[in-house]
Amino acid sequence: MRAAAGLMLAAWLPLTALAQEADPWELVEAPSATYGWTERVRVETLTRYFELEAKLDTGAASSSLHATDIELFEREGQNWVRFTVEGQPLEQPVARRVRIKQKNGEPAQERWVVRLDLCVGRVFMPADFSLVDRGNFSTPALLGRDVLQHLGPVDTEKTFTAEPRCAAPP
Repeated sequence: MRAAAGLMLAAWLPLTALAQEADPWELVEAPSATYGWTERVRVETLTRYFELEAKLDTGAASSSLHATDIELFEREGQNWVRFTVEGQPLEQPVARRVRIKQKNGEPAQERWVVRLDLCVGRVFMPADFSLVDRGNFSTPALLGRDVLQHLGPVDTEKTFTAEPRCAAPP
């Protein structure tokens, strides 16, 4: 029986070694890390990337990104949005439009949503962000449950536990 168990273990080991060589551009299972309520993240667009602070908010259903000068336009029959983040002008295809309920009793906000690549710690994934002026908030990005479900637990007593260390773009 011990020999059989040893053979099974030996057969299993190479598979786990291969699994660790996963393509860094695919969503991989999150490490067993615990993240703080605020983390540095890397956001990648079609043309550039930038690092910024993000609040990890388990009370928010979706993620948002601080953007100004938001303007819808059409390119090759598709809706695109032009916006500014961190002083950089950007253009991305529109993923969809959402209506966000406001907690302070104000009317719901209509927002454009873009899909961007996101790096948190060693986890790399595509993520949808609604574009909104977050100038009055403590962080330029908010990661909601749509992203947090792929990361792991959030400890509200911790901050900056995982620097963005995903593989660099090719």
